[in-house]
Amino acid sequence: MFKRAKANPLSEFANSVCRAPAIGQDKISLSLRVNALSREFAYDPVRTDSERARQGRSENTNLLLLKLGCALFSERTPPTPDDFRPDAETVLLAIAEWWQAERETLIPAYERSVYPTEGFAFASLTDDSDETWFTLLALATFQTLGRIKPDQSRHFVTHAIHEGWWHQLSTINPDADNLDPFVERLRAWSEPDAREDYMIWRRCLTDLCLIARHLDDYRSLFRRLPGIIRQDGPVSIGNLLRPAFSVAASRITVCLIQTVEQRRCLQFSLWRQPISGLC
Repeated sequence: MFKRAKANPLSEFANSVCRAPAIGQDKISLSLRVNALSREFAYDPVRTDSERARQGRSENTNLLLLKLGCALFSERTPPTPDDFRPDAETVLLAIAEWWQAERETLIPAYERSVYPTEGFAFASLTDDSDETWFTLLALATFQTLGRIKPDQSRHFVTHAIHEGWWHQLSTINPDADNLDPFVERLRAWSEPDAREDYMIWRRCLTDLCLIARHLDDYRSLFRRLPGIIRQDGPVSIGNLLRPAFSVAASRITVCLIQTVEQRRCLQFSLWRQPISGLC
């Protein structure tokens, strides 16, 4: 009694492909399936080397390609991408609906991942807290580092708050001749036995010093941003953070509280003309 020969999976698959309709065939998935079957057939442990040789894998491959060609290269027109392109209004409305349903969960989750839970509160921005504004602008600066995640910057700030020197950096006297908190950080981080954690963020010490020294100016710029937009239209936030290169910042009148009884507007405008409604 003759033993029934094992079915060739390649031939079976090719025959099934030819019987299937050509429209809608996923060529990538089809190719992966063919490769999987080829490996299955080529390395079938039941077959011996002599049996695989007699079977002739090259002949089977040519047969498979020939049969697949009748499906993949048929005269039927494949569907175009436009057939699957949804209406823009439908997509935007769906996104808006999704956001309304998920925003109450996503916004707090994002804020927890970006901002430290200690020493930072959005309500303190209204109270002109130096440390809160310093933290906000510092985290924005860290976004330019690249190849880091926001929670890593948050860990660095939290670490600095716990060690106590973050508050010292944020509350320096911008008019002082020395910058002792920053000098102390430079000394501590340059010691031979200093720890080497957070090295990427430590290299931003100069940027942090710039923020701390001009914190009042940055805070005033952001507080007056709605008025700047009404006056000049959309502006670049990046340029506002560089007042020397920003036309909008150079035209603004910064209002500084000099005493409890008196307020005085100081101009650093090129034209020395205040923008109405900003002071």
